Amino acid sequence: ESGLDSALAGLNKGYTAADAQAELLRLKAAGIDFGANVIFGAAGPALRAENAVKTAELLNRTEPYLIFTGTIHADRGCPLYEQLQSGAFTENTVEEYLEEEELFLQHLELENCFYFGLHPSNIVPMSGPLSRDSDVLLQKLREVRSSLSASQLRSKPKRYGEGAVIL
Repeated sequence: ESGLDSALAGLNKGYTAADAQAELLRLKAAGIDFGANVIFGAAGPALRAENAVKTAELLNRTEPYLIFTGTIHADRGCPLYEQLQSGAFTENTVEEYLEEEELFLQHLELENCFYFGLHPSNIVPMSGPLSRDSDVLLQKLREVRSSLSASQLRSKPKRYGEGAVIL
């Protein structure tokens, strides 16, 4: 979900990026393909760039066949929801989510991997094989960013069921 240890600790995952890498490489050595789930916003706004780069680096080293993306969201009753309500955790703005995903895509160096960014929580739903469509995906992010008003970019995503985003 992240290649940044502080994000993994904040989400109480119980493992480090090095642990994840070791286990994913064990799968690869055994001939087992795997997909990776990435959560944009897992590190909060201040560490979004580091989260994007560290996560891309981890996936470059482990080479999943699929990257499934979403943005961090929390339902009432879970610890993250309480942290968001109290201000202990700050969610990215729409623009910060777009910046994090763009930086992540720019740092990916995967040939045989499908990018599946169609979870309802994504700011920009999009998908395609990275070897063919990475420039198309980046362009789509940039187009959406340029189409949004300054107030939309500065706002937190409006959410409904399953963390889906309404722009």
